[in-house]
Amino acid sequence: MRSADAETAPQPGRRRAPRLNVDARRRQLIEASVPVFASRPYDEISIEDIAAEAGVSKGLLYHYFSGKRELYVEVMRDQMARVWDLTQPDPELPALERLRATLDGYLDYVEAHAQGYASFHRGAMGGNAEVRAAFDEAQARQADRILEAMVGSGMRPELLTLAVRGWLNFMVTIVLQWVDDPSIERDQLRDLLAYSLVNVATAAGQADPSIEFAEPPPEMPAP
Repeated sequence: MRSADAETAPQPGRRRAPRLNVDARRRQLIEASVPVFASRPYDEISIEDIAAEAGVSKGLLYHYFSGKRELYVEVMRDQMARVWDLTQPDPELPALERLRATLDGYLDYVEAHAQGYASFHRGAMGGNAEVRAAFDEAQARQADRILEAMVGSGMRPELLTLAVRGWLNFMVTIVLQWVDDPSIERDQLRDLLAYSLVNVATAAGQADPSIEFAEPPPEMPAP
């Protein structure tokens, strides 16, 4: 019986390539799968398509992943981690500029991976529990970072938490529409998202005066 890495065995006269460890091989297969899952809906992709793009056997994929669904979830997590890195806030900037810069990082990713962004986020809304859980996990992590900037590292006010999570879902919906129809200027979209978060935080503070902000929501420029 052939081993899972049999297709990597060297040909006579060729130097043997170093064998990758499990984590490195999984990382390689995840990265090779990104453009496949980004290219079309999940249900239109077969494990054979992924294997062909990665240049490996179908058996190798099944050796490292239980199937297409697990691989897809890992690809989603990988892309969400990239978004996380691109949206690290700069503590040296004033609050509103910091928010704009963070959103610029987010939109940089969307513009560079528009088709994949749409595919992954619409897939997350498609009802599969495992895929939705990966999406919700990433959204909760982003929400917690926003809340920490707003109220520090202590308790998370329930109403403000609800407002921020709702804003994140609003952002995804708006950005998906922008991907489909990018007629709105990017800077306008960024500012729409920034100002709407400021308004959401302000409204939460007005509805629940017990919320203690680490710094007050930034003032928006006059129209």
